[in-house]
Amino acid sequence: MSGVDVVIPCYNYGHFLRDCVGSVLSQPIDVRVLVIDDASTDDSAAIGERLAREDSRVTFRRHETNIGHIATYNEGLIGWARQEYSLLLSADDVVAPGGLARAARALDRHPDAGFVYGMGVLFAGEVPTMDDDGSDPEYQVIPSLTFIRHCFEQVNPLETPTAVVRTEWQQKLGGYRKELPHTGDVEMWMRFAVHGPVVALRSVQAFVRRHTANMSGGYYRNRLRDCRQVIAAGDTIVNEWGDRLPDIAAWRQAMGARVSIDACWFAIRSFENAALSDYREAMAFAEEINPEIRRLPVWWKAKARGVIGPRLWNSLHPLLQRVKFGEPPAPVVNPTTVPLSGWWPTIS
Repeated sequence: MSGVDVVIPCYNYGHFLRDCVGSVLSQPIDVRVLVIDDASTDDSAAIGERLAREDSRVTFRRHETNIGHIATYNEGLIGWARQEYSLLLSADDVVAPGGLARAARALDRHPDAGFVYGMGVLFAGEVPTMDDDGSDPEYQVIPSLTFIRHCFEQVNPLETPTAVVRTEWQQKLGGYRKELPHTGDVEMWMRFAVHGPVVALRSVQAFVRRHTANMSGGYYRNRLRDCRQVIAAGDTIVNEWGDRLPDIAAWRQAMGARVSIDACWFAIRSFENAALSDYREAMAFAEEINPEIRRLPVWWKAKARGVIGPRLWNSLHPLLQRVKFGEPPAPVVNPTTVPLSGWWPTIS
């Protein structure tokens, strides 16, 4: 069976590092690990050096100055990885037992596929336990156009620590784009899918940690930024590979419609938090990427606030709260549950 190189970028996640690296070293497959400490201020360097001394499969590097996550990712994936398959694994996440072997077997069976992904388990606190019986799970080979269409019309379909890629493809297609610091993952998956199908495993492939440094506390603060990045990721695919995708114009329109709705909800929250400049910016962005947004109730709900103004709105708000508009809830992680994350497609 082919081997897997695992790149683990780390910034101030030293207290998670041993669980992360240990989950890779315990895989029933040939693995190498590169831990890259991007000038952490905690004990990441001491822990990384200790892990490298304890196991020859682990290499540790430390940056003298912080170069950022994108450059760190590419240092490992493009400059270091050499085994047939590669995985980018954040230092706070964990590979599920047997996950790398399952991924490698799937890619061995389908040499035309560029990468394989599976289900992620979202968790907080202790790492969940799971048995590995060594069997192969149910899987699907997703056609290129089906996968890319889903990314445009819906959302990023997978958690990054579940995605194992062909190293040769990664190094040929290039690394993460510095201009997409927040949506580089979904652009990467679409870039791979342009060149071949994608394999989806119906098995838990990774445990994805949610905690105060990465979870929903900053969701609304960063929502408009992420909306812009989603559009930028889509436009990158349109500009570079659109000639291979006959329905790309319709998919891009659907992406604009989806993201414009999200921008309107951000505008509403901004208005209610007295962030009027953010409100105006979000409304302008929603109308720019999807002029048809003016036909939807969510736009009128947002627009009415601006017309009424903050003072009158505050007096009317208690009455208007009785009307239910069906806003989608913000993503909230419940530490007592472990929901699965990942797209299992229904392909006719």
